[in-house]
Amino acid sequence: MNRYTTPANLRDGATFGERERLCAGCGQWFPFTEAFFHHCRSNASGLVARCKTCLCAAQIARNRARIQARIGPRNGAGPPEVRWARYGYRTAKTRV
Repeated sequence: MNRYTTPANLRDGATFGERERLCAGCGQWFPFTEAFFHHCRSNASGLVARCKTCLCAAQIARNRARIQARIGPRNGAGPPEVRWARYGYRTAKTRV
């Protein structure tokens, strides 16, 4: 057996004939099926290294970070001058 047929992150499960895989994200063991891991043609095992739960959580975090970078903090956050400047208003001190 070589490292491609029996990688270190696979093991035999508790039930007969069931293989388990270690998730690279959360470190838990899951059954080696597409119910827990997404399909990946480029990977030698045929499945992604991280479980579906970890991938979904990472995608949600990326989306939230992208939205926060685009729109800034939620409305009402920060002093009034910062909120007004965000929408193009000037304070009394900056009027000419």
